[in-house]
Amino acid sequence: SIAQKIAESSSDKSLLIETAYSKGQVLYLNNEWALAFPEFLKVDSLSKAHFIKNKTTVYAIIQRSEIIRQKFSEETTNQAGELLHEALKMAKEIRSPEMINLIYTYLADISGLNEKHDESKKYIDLAYKYYLKKDDIRNLSQVYLLYTSYYIGINQIDKANQEQIKRINYLRQKEDRLELARALAYYGSFQRRKTKEYNSAIQNLLEAKSIYESIKLTDI
Repeated sequence: SIAQKIAESSSDKSLLIETAYSKGQVLYLNNEWALAFPEFLKVDSLSKAHFIKNKTTVYAIIQRSEIIRQKFSEETTNQAGELLHEALKMAKEIRSPEMINLIYTYLADISGLNEKHDESKKYIDLAYKYYLKKDDIRNLSQVYLLYTSYYIGINQIDKANQEQIKRINYLRQKEDRLELARALAYYGSFQRRKTKEYNSAIQNLLEAKSIYESIKLTDI
């Protein structure tokens, strides 16, 4: 591509990094993980060779972790966790609270999958404190979901249910109708599977459906 040629002729290695990451991200979003992985690895190689550390180099490590994790084995989950710790170290080195707390959410998820529930809770609490202070709607909504998964993992369904109620109450105060629809749809499914509150589940699913229709997302 033209961008690739410009980057390769440039002495600015940061541009090479951005180009490789962008290419990898396009492939990743198209679920072409086998092709995306080498691009993210290239970012890592350039980062180490030229002592460049920034948000892009951290994101590239996170994406490699996510690709490895797709294989869903204990070994690959552990490898994904190791990469996340590498990303966390770099995020702390560049002093980016945004990246640090994003990685906490990934680590919380990985720890939960490995049934390291205390560790998972530690990361969720850290992310919750940060996103609550920032009033970051999407990420705070995700943290409530992580709390739900945590309480399901330790078989405290009542507390998991409480986190879902907190999530929806929080989102009802905000303007993000798509995120509210997602939360209502998840909660309806949660009630169907976990609490057997079928009538309430139907109401939540119908409300989610109504919101999706109103914002023209009828496929969902």
